[in-house]
Amino acid sequence: MYYGWRCRTRQNDKTKYDSVATTPACLRLLESFLESAPQLCFQLYVVFRGVDDESGGTLLFNAGVNTDSDTFSMLRWVVIFSSWVTLGLSTVMFRKIVTGNYYYKSTIPCHVLYFLWRVCETGGRVLCIALFASTFEFWVFAVLGPHFLVMFLWNVWAEEEPVMIMCYGYMMLFYMPFHSDPSRYAYFVYYVIFYTENFLLLGLWAGMTSDRDAWFYIPGIVTVIVFFILHIVMLFLYYKVAHPKAKTITYCEKWDWERVRKSLKSWSLV
Repeated sequence: MYYGWRCRTRQNDKTKYDSVATTPACLRLLESFLESAPQLCFQLYVVFRGVDDESGGTLLFNAGVNTDSDTFSMLRWVVIFSSWVTLGLSTVMFRKIVTGNYYYKSTIPCHVLYFLWRVCETGGRVLCIALFASTFEFWVFAVLGPHFLVMFLWNVWAEEEPVMIMCYGYMMLFYMPFHSDPSRYAYFVYYVIFYTENFLLLGLWAGMTSDRDAWFYIPGIVTVIVFFILHIVMLFLYYKVAHPKAKTITYCEKWDWERVRKSLKSWSLV
């Protein structure tokens, strides 16, 4: 009885400590998005906003920095790629810490598919933002501002911790950081908003930009569409074959407004 009581006590302590450990994990995730997401958007913006000089080269904001050299071009794309990968890895590490603490141990295929899901999600998002900003500049905040406000109010309604509401609202500019139980309804609402904004940004840019003859016009549109398709495919593959609870997940379910309300209001970290 004594050792049984000790074991139970230690398990309760472990649960408490694991719960506390999620806060610094969340802060590390936020730090990654505060650093890498704006940098990725800015680097792509610089690529799309190159200004021609008299010699036909490209000057970085007319500051006399020639960006047409092979070394500079390679370095720039390395930075862009590393920022993009960093965002994906940060989401995987956060999920690994949280799910490992609370419910189950994830497998390598689970991490790989989760990583592909998230990089496709964030990649298409930052590309839409950068393309739109390259033509409309600060008008991009006319879309991101209301999105942040909606996500902020969503988290207020979900009764999140006051300190974290702003953090969650910011991260939800780029991806859905947390899951609810059941998660399908929250994902549905979020991704309807998310992709409506993405295709609004892309459509306005494609229809009104003066860069229709630029090298990135067609590739930019195609890449956003490909990211969208891959994101949806990876999302379904993850829940179908890689999620630790894949065998218990039902995919056709009657629409239940009470479950919808619970999904939108009851956040969890898995």
